[in-house]
Amino acid sequence: MLKAFIGIVCLCLVVLAGIQIFRHVSNPSAGESADLRKLKELLQHPYRTETKITQAGNITSINTVDVHEEEIINLIVKSRQRDITPWLQQHAAQYCPKYLYFLAYRMAIQKAPIQDTLFWVFLAQMRAAADAALCKDPAAGQYLVLLNMEIVYPTLHAYAKAETLMNDPEQLKQIMKKVVAWDEQHPQTNSPDWICKSGHAVSTSEAYPQNEWEQRRRDFKREYTASLYK
Repeated sequence: MLKAFIGIVCLCLVVLAGIQIFRHVSNPSAGESADLRKLKELLQHPYRTETKITQAGNITSINTVDVHEEEIINLIVKSRQRDITPWLQQHAAQYCPKYLYFLAYRMAIQKAPIQDTLFWVFLAQMRAAADAALCKDPAAGQYLVLLNMEIVYPTLHAYAKAETLMNDPEQLKQIMKKVVAWDEQHPQTNSPDWICKSGHAVSTSEAYPQNEWEQRRRDFKREYTASLYK
């Protein structure tokens, strides 16, 4: 009688486990946090922009941004849900490099190893610079300086050993080589509008034709990383 009862209990546990597996397979998002579901929803929206005009003293700034950008960045930086970081890392190739800067900042806040954070900093910088190379007006690239000041510097300041590592060319070169390898395996396909239309261009905010993007990015990255192999 006891053996029969134990057998029935074990059978029930197996059935319950099977139900849980079926639910997960049929609905992969079942275990996701609400923040991650919201982030995915925002990132899936077609890229749409709005123009924001801000006044600071005598300086007027005109910035064209994704209508969802502020909400996306807030989720990346402020959400405490653990599934945000690994999901962003897994799908990073699909999205605007600007969000990779904030992914690196998030990792610094979470005290990830500095080498891992620097990987995403370097990837963000390279891909952002490659996008700037697609803008007809080189002045659009000035936005990269602002990103370094507003995001990269605070990211590095989160680490006590940042200065030591940044003064170690060999370690930095090894991290950068990993970035190049990752980039080659994950082709960059995002629109460069986020930087071409950032408000820093002077003569035009247009990008080169889309059929030129792949080759221009490849040529730029080859030159950008040439010093790694000298």
